[in-house]
Amino acid sequence: MWTTHLTATNFKYHWLSAIVLSLLAWLAIAMPAKAEVARLFVQPGATIIVAQGNEEIKIEGTAPAGARVLTTGTPSNYWVLIYTAANPPPSTGEVPITFKQGETSKTNLFEITNTPTAQDPALIGKTTRLLFAMLILAVILESAFAVVFNWRVFLEFFDGRGVRTVVMFLAAYLIIKSFNIDFVADLMNIYISQVTSSFETRFLTALVLAGGSASVNSLMVALNLRQNRKAENIAPKPPKTKAWVALKVHRNLAERIVEITQQSTPVVDGTTPQRLMGVIRQQNVLQRLAKYFWRDVERVPMTAGIEVDPGFEYTFIIRGVNEHDEVIYCDASGVLLKKKEEKEEYIPTPRSYVFAAGAIVDFEVTL
Repeated sequence: MWTTHLTATNFKYHWLSAIVLSLLAWLAIAMPAKAEVARLFVQPGATIIVAQGNEEIKIEGTAPAGARVLTTGTPSNYWVLIYTAANPPPSTGEVPITFKQGETSKTNLFEITNTPTAQDPALIGKTTRLLFAMLILAVILESAFAVVFNWRVFLEFFDGRGVRTVVMFLAAYLIIKSFNIDFVADLMNIYISQVTSSFETRFLTALVLAGGSASVNSLMVALNLRQNRKAENIAPKPPKTKAWVALKVHRNLAERIVEITQQSTPVVDGTTPQRLMGVIRQQNVLQRLAKYFWRDVERVPMTAGIEVDPGFEYTFIIRGVNEHDEVIYCDASGVLLKKKEEKEEYIPTPRSYVFAAGAIVDFEVTL
């Protein structure tokens, strides 16, 4: 027999977590913009439009050969930055152009080459270096936040499956915006010309980094830059010859501590009792979302389940005390019970269960 104590659900600290997540989101949005850097491919001798608009464009520093700014002048005030690649290309093969459009500074790095192909060894090398840089940053983020995610206070109040993803995404977006990192835009620039950094590409970069090293590894596998040797992640399951049981208690009449006790007896030989495989209950959207963010302190155990043997018949008794200090009981089906005086017997007879091997059963009662 085992006994477990449950305390009343305490939500007074939930507002603190909401403030922390909101602060991270605000910092990511409010971070001041810095110079954007984009890598573009251009063929030798080709002319492309680098930037255009109604805001004044000025080339900063020494203008490279082939770069020039055209303007219609007043009254329309329309500027166009044009670049004509050298033919043959310079020995370095790369030409940087830094310019200011309005109040925004931008730097474009032009690589003068023929249209790259996926089989180009140089292209594969650049992609590999970029993805390894992304992998290193993802590992750094995982290692840094492991301290927080493994903190006992964090595990007490949050469900790591849901909150961890949100925190990692906000932290990743904050970092890439602070340091002008945009792996998705850089990767697209390797295969697609004239792709500049934007909110959309930074958003995708943050999502990839939030997925951690496994997410980056999947990207490398998809590009055939690494073999897939990672085993599939599977949800926790009981042993094939056992079952898992959990009980969640909602308080109605019960106050203070609630106790859950278990009684088990071997299944009589030669009988074939019905074996419970699972329990399905109706849940609204908020209830379905909450279980991925908050630790359920009304559930025993809070994660996974208590191992039971399919060869035994189990009875669960939930005991509580009401506001009049009267002891009240119910079974795992939620039926209220009355205990016989000085006997471990109840009226009506508590319902007992035999569980199927491999079953995961969650009971939910109100006492």
